[in-house]
Amino acid sequence: MNHLSELRKFRKIIAKALVQYPLSNVSVDYIDYAENAVYKITAAEGTYLLRIHASSFRTTAAIKQELQYIALLRDDGFDLQVPLKAINDEYVTHVDGKMISILSWQLGSKKHKSIDNQHFEILGNYMAKLHSFSLNNRHKIATTHREYWTPDNLIGSNPILGSYVDLEKINGFDRGIFEATRLQTLSRLKNHQANQPEKFGMIHADLHFSNILWHEGALRPIDFDDCGMGSFLQDLSIPIISMQGDKSAHYRDVFLNNYSKTHSINQADADLIDDYILARHIAMQGWLFMRIDHPRMKKYLNQSMGETIKILKTGLR
Repeated sequence: MNHLSELRKFRKIIAKALVQYPLSNVSVDYIDYAENAVYKITAAEGTYLLRIHASSFRTTAAIKQELQYIALLRDDGFDLQVPLKAINDEYVTHVDGKMISILSWQLGSKKHKSIDNQHFEILGNYMAKLHSFSLNNRHKIATTHREYWTPDNLIGSNPILGSYVDLEKINGFDRGIFEATRLQTLSRLKNHQANQPEKFGMIHADLHFSNILWHEGALRPIDFDDCGMGSFLQDLSIPIISMQGDKSAHYRDVFLNNYSKTHSINQADADLIDDYILARHIAMQGWLFMRIDHPRMKKYLNQSMGETIKILKTGLR
């Protein structure tokens, strides 16, 4: 089924799903469809975000654990979205084989320009707070269905974001460089997991600037869909990848210096962050290829593969 056909199907699914929620006078506006299909719901009762979940590695139980994690964070004072229960008292509904959840609408705006020291200071402090919460509440956070970000699941024998088998079909792909960098990075990540378990816990796993809202000077993360057990260094690598331009090294220092006020970062950690950056580049090629029927993803994959291989070659030691 092509992208447009899926979107037409989703409209029918949404209509069936909404009758299962205590909402009236509803209007539906499309937001995006890359992983989940996401819609803005405006109703007499308020404004909400509806997600039709991708089922590639998520299950109903995993989505419930995501929402439980958000609830624990909210109880600790984090300003996050509130899930809406269906009339059957469940947080996840099912329509035509799809899983649906609804969250309150989060106020704020995204920033991709005019990002300066202040934003990276706030982000560093915020991620330290998130990781401290994960460490201090291990006994409360249910993760049995969200053991996502092991080295093998990230770039090893069971890459949950997508397979690398057919990447030769993409112009610019170099199997030799790709595999050499992947295996080198996998070895380093496995060593990190074995020797530094205290640096693993529940992480957001996708906190780039498109998943951050800013409201009255405060940071509000959204899209916890990928949250799961993983390395805190992996979590730190995601916003670092998005740092571009002449000041990227400076912003990285500002970000990590503010994070290290709560969680110390030594040179070995900094080197491992670079390995997690490589891992992200590797994993994203599988993710993009698995969504090659999506016109935006296909275009980006074809445009970015050559640059990705250059980055991986530079990472070889």
